[in-house]
Amino acid sequence: MGARLSLQNNNTSATANNQINFCDAGGQSTSAIIGYNTDQTNNYGELVFATRSAQGSPPEERLRIDSDGRLLINKTTNRNKYFNGTYTGQLQVESTNDSTRVTQFVQNSNNSSPHYLVIGKSRGTSVGSYNIVQDSDFLGTLSFQGADGDEMVNGASIEARVNNANGNPGHRDMPADLIFKTNQGHSAPRETLRITAKGQFLKRQQGYGNAYQDDNFGNGMVIKSGWMRFNSSFSNPTKDLVILADGGNANNNMFIKVTVVQLDYPGTEQGLGSIHIGYASAKRYGDSSGKWYVTNSTMALESGSNFHGNYTNVGSLTWENSNPSDTNTLRYTSNRYANYDMYNVQVEVWQNGNCSYYLHEDFVD
Repeated sequence: MGARLSLQNNNTSATANNQINFCDAGGQSTSAIIGYNTDQTNNYGELVFATRSAQGSPPEERLRIDSDGRLLINKTTNRNKYFNGTYTGQLQVESTNDSTRVTQFVQNSNNSSPHYLVIGKSRGTSVGSYNIVQDSDFLGTLSFQGADGDEMVNGASIEARVNNANGNPGHRDMPADLIFKTNQGHSAPRETLRITAKGQFLKRQQGYGNAYQDDNFGNGMVIKSGWMRFNSSFSNPTKDLVILADGGNANNNMFIKVTVVQLDYPGTEQGLGSIHIGYASAKRYGDSSGKWYVTNSTMALESGSNFHGNYTNVGSLTWENSNPSDTNTLRYTSNRYANYDMYNVQVEVWQNGNCSYYLHEDFVD
């Protein structure tokens, strides 16, 4: 053990302290480090850092490290009533006015690089571990809490959770869902919305039941939508829309709506165009074959959209593979009015259960 500098105060009260002052040329203390002997029976202590911001007043406490190693900024005592229990935190920052209510993390560099705020998780039992996480592990939570007169209560949260169904965690491969929870007057928030690892958008149906399963969302409704835009050039472009993957044998189903805005600008005072709508559905057999059964409607003009009366061309929907098949692709084939029509295609997908599908990469989510 090396040399020590010891400051001893023989006062036995809980407020007894030892202090190092840093003084200016006039002998006035501008800052200080104060060691409090908070529990002299057990030899506990706290360390305080103080600075002066006004002439004629002593340095004020700015930061404290308490006896449990918690870092307290702009406060002197531990707050430990979170999540309907006695949870606390190692880093605690509080404010009472505008000048102290902003916490800053700023990146300064002559490039596009941002600042990163990282929340992480490992399965290790010591600091610095990289033990691999498992399916359904929570990687992190942002909790928004309010005081109820006695404690802090969780009003809403955003959570990241490993979703092993979309791929095993591994080297540079971490599939995860993003879960949004809100509180409608309960002791804790309940899941309202989820974005899965595959980009599926899930929304809970009203009427929450404890029978919901976190992994497959139970009777939840899945909504996924996207846009794509393309042009014809003396041809009728064909675009793949929804791809049904070979992903199991659960008895699940989905319904798809396709909206196409077809436009042409032929150099007259009239802008020509119309809107076409078509529908499709897909359902797994629910047996060991894992086959899909798919159907689709004929594209039809939306009533009132062809207001010039001379733009009636509509495209068609087809499923690429015949029934039954364990993979299928919903395809749109255009039917141009002129050589350079423009197409804006929107696809909306609703599903019941946890179907394995994705939108084509040409879509902009």
